[in-house]
Amino acid sequence: MALPSLLSTKLKPLELLSGVTHYDLPPIPCSLPVKCHPQFAKFSRIADTWAIDAMQLQNDPCGKLKAVQSRAPLLYCFLVPFGIGEEEMIAGCKYSWSTSFVDDPFDEETDLKRAKEWKKVVLRAANGTPSAEDLMIRTIKAYSEIMMHLQQMMAAPVFSRFMRAHYAWADHCVELVRRRQHKDPPTVATYLADRCENLLVEPIFILAEVCMKLQIDPEFLSLPEFKKIWTTMLEHAAIVNDVLSIRVDILNGHYYTYPGLVFQQHPEIQTFQEAVDYSVGMIQTKERKFIKLHEMLTDKARQCGFKNKSDLLKYVEALPNFIAGNLYWHYLSARYFGVNNPFLTGEPVQGTILIHPRNTVVLPPYQRNKHPFLIDVDNLELGA
Repeated sequence: MALPSLLSTKLKPLELLSGVTHYDLPPIPCSLPVKCHPQFAKFSRIADTWAIDAMQLQNDPCGKLKAVQSRAPLLYCFLVPFGIGEEEMIAGCKYSWSTSFVDDPFDEETDLKRAKEWKKVVLRAANGTPSAEDLMIRTIKAYSEIMMHLQQMMAAPVFSRFMRAHYAWADHCVELVRRRQHKDPPTVATYLADRCENLLVEPIFILAEVCMKLQIDPEFLSLPEFKKIWTTMLEHAAIVNDVLSIRVDILNGHYYTYPGLVFQQHPEIQTFQEAVDYSVGMIQTKERKFIKLHEMLTDKARQCGFKNKSDLLKYVEALPNFIAGNLYWHYLSARYFGVNNPFLTGEPVQGTILIHPRNTVVLPPYQRNKHPFLIDVDNLELGA
């Protein structure tokens, strides 16, 4: 069902979300198989060590545990399970880590002026022209170094695409901060379009080309069939991230999210729980659409007259790894449900999620014995 325009709808106050104490997260099925690079453990150790040094966590046991359990390199190993070059894969895992160095400050920012300044710092580092003051920030120094390393690995036209994607990402991050500061909620459709641009997914796929030793004809990426599947992939990823980061977003007072705006704007949705359920349903809708589009794109790649057809087919074959891998990574990462949370085993997330800094989770009874890190919640009161 299409959502109405803001002009025709009486909006519910987003501030109501500050009173949400818990919500039930239903299962999020995925019919696509999860694949992972066979050397993920080795690559993760190398990238984690690099990131811990950049964040100066060597003498901070809690910080190190949180960093390791965030499993940032694992995301890249899910998305690029067929990477060939070890050097390229390690660089990709470090890049996956570095995105949190530059993206998280945008997520946490509420001041537009500071967001614009951070954008300048990040793009100078990405371009290989950081100032001496920029390099005083250890994470920016590490980010600049990995970006320069990636530039050396890529052909000039490929790196130009890589950088264009970063400029677009930074612009959309600043726009989201502007909306938060000025209390200017976008429509759900506008939000989703903007959100797709600030996921830093396109750079990951450009890196995938490098790691898989592929040469992709730029004209293929301009096909309507490719653009449709690309948009669907990004929308799936955006809603997955927004649904599985609800707890963190509400704790931080960030309500301009997909579930938050659906709650605010959908005329038939009265409670936040209904917005969560709607959002989970939309994830499944996007997956079904992706599968149909993937079949069409595969046929197109087989029939097309583009050069390097075998590379195109390998690239298209790899696209489903993003849908399944991104979802599964969100289960495994401590970024969303805390250190030593019960989902770190990879069990699909479902149960009652508490909006609480210590992140106690109430699981369905049949799941409780499967999770060694489960906090005792038998006598927990959920509140209203």
